[in-house]
Amino acid sequence: EIPIGYAVLRPHVKVADRKRVLDEVRAFVDTRVSSYKRLRGGLHHIDAIPKNANGKIVRNLLPVRVEAARVAITQSRPARL
Repeated sequence: EIPIGYAVLRPHVKVADRKRVLDEVRAFVDTRVSSYKRLRGGLHHIDAIPKNANGKIVRNLLPVRVEAARVAITQSRPARL
């Protein structure tokens, strides 16, 4: 499996700055972990970490949320001709 990261950014981070902040976080992580633990699958922004009633993270919903956000973005863009 390829390591993938998910980050919930603070509300004051502007939409235009999200990519820069995520790149900085990824660079920070890459300098501190072994090569096989680096986030080669990417670092994705999500609005909130999905948790169940007991407060545990529902890990199988994380990729679903990222894919749903990706689909929403591609649908909102005009088609290229």
